[in-house]
Amino acid sequence: MILSAAAEPDLTAAKIRVLEQQPQVDELAPGVRLFMNRDYALKACPEWLKGKNFLRGRMERLNFTGVREGSIFVLTPDPECSGKDSRAAELEAAGFVRTQDPVFQLFGGNPNDRVRVYQKKLAVGEQLVLGKWAVLVGFDEFVPEPDPVESWPGNTGEILYNGIRLPESWPPRSVFFDDVSPMPVPYLAHPPKVIPIDVGRQLFVDDFLIEKTDLAREYHHATKYEGNPVLRPETPMETGKGAGMAVATPKSGGVWWNADKQVFQMWYEAEWLTTMAYATSKDGLKWDRPDLDLEPGTNRILPRELNPDSTTVFIDQETKDPSQRYKMFVRKPGGEGIGAYLMVSADGTHWTEPVMSGVMGGGCKVSSVIGFFAT
Repeated sequence: MILSAAAEPDLTAAKIRVLEQQPQVDELAPGVRLFMNRDYALKACPEWLKGKNFLRGRMERLNFTGVREGSIFVLTPDPECSGKDSRAAELEAAGFVRTQDPVFQLFGGNPNDRVRVYQKKLAVGEQLVLGKWAVLVGFDEFVPEPDPVESWPGNTGEILYNGIRLPESWPPRSVFFDDVSPMPVPYLAHPPKVIPIDVGRQLFVDDFLIEKTDLAREYHHATKYEGNPVLRPETPMETGKGAGMAVATPKSGGVWWNADKQVFQMWYEAEWLTTMAYATSKDGLKWDRPDLDLEPGTNRILPRELNPDSTTVFIDQETKDPSQRYKMFVRKPGGEGIGAYLMVSADGTHWTEPVMSGVMGGGCKVSSVIGFFAT
């Protein structure tokens, strides 16, 4: 269904509450900056949208709630030009209707940035959370999301086993990866009257369990090791002697401290998308590459046909079977429609024949699928 933008010209513009980090409101006009964290400037838009309020937030997310009923508009990439970045399907599922305006180039010259206009009459209390990317236009005014600490005394969120009461809205919806400022910790400002301490280990990492003290907490600034990188291509296998690119990196793999052997163990990618190798270290700085028997003269741990793209190796401290102490997940390069190889080992260097997993998405970071190895 396509609705004319002029079909309901007398709709009152909505008032919204913005769940965003320091958002800005501006008037839509050619040349205006569209996002807080991108330099993209408006190239074109329908005449009737010019001069309307729009929200300049982050490109990665749009999050708002209706405070007063009214009409709003959202610009999002045309799914026929940019399927992965278009929020069209989500908007239509939320009751938005596409206007009759043709697709137009919002900014730049990339076809992926050609957009459609969607319209809806937003209800009071209605929330919309959209991923990358969408531009909100046409609201009358906005109010910022209140600080959760300020409203804490009236909070009715879930109480955890240790007495901590969560905020009513959890997890937080306004945390951004590029914000390095301290996050509010409401349970420290408003701790429970009684804190149970018979529910396991208690960590003295903050003031939650400390009623009073004459100790002063000290913070130390971390500095990078001057000898970085501690792992670099050195062996023929790592320096691209074959057809591959020179690489020695634990971009996935795994680095673990083995308390029994008193060494760090590392499984890493040697030569780009070529193989997995193994190294050990007593201090995490100097790494030794043992001569292994899979391919004498190298520290290779996988056959050449099992070339990795995403991998995870970890030490299973809970297993009762010594032959399954180490576990590995390897996904070969490729797009959708393929699975990964699952293997176990007693020593971390000799691995069982691989068992194939189910199909998974391309580029899957396999650290999130360790549950496959439950014993």
